[in-house]
Amino acid sequence: MVEVVLATENMTSVICKIASTGLDWFPYLPCSAFRAAIRQGRVLAAVEDNKVLGYHWFVPKENDYWFGNQLCVAPQARGRGVGRMLWDALIEEADSVNAGLRLKVATTNAIGISLYQSVGFHIVELVGGKNPVYIMERDPRVKTTD
Repeated sequence: MVEVVLATENMTSVICKIASTGLDWFPYLPCSAFRAAIRQGRVLAAVEDNKVLGYHWFVPKENDYWFGNQLCVAPQARGRGVGRMLWDALIEEADSVNAGLRLKVATTNAIGISLYQSVGFHIVELVGGKNPVYIMERDPRVKTTD
């Protein structure tokens, strides 16, 4: 059974390896950057049988929106809903503090765009250039009590 947890430092090398598989969508960052984000509690990990299947690095902001910095699923775990589980966990956390979410996604990343739209994101801007990206947002869903 896959569960989403806050990443721990002993997951850093596996997360770095998974990150290197997503190079067509985002630039590779050094493991020291991942280690720092993990220490700050800014990386979620999808884990099954003590194996990391994917991660989501996010940046909570003090304004109304958090930034979904980077999400990547290991090639052998793709197509199993792991990316959706990582987004669902982050969305739940953001909604609990009434924060919206923002992200950038390559215009060529059809799988990512489809996933983001399925969890409530919409395109708000196209940023052109050599590698154009969409800026996508998801407004917070305020929970009501009955």
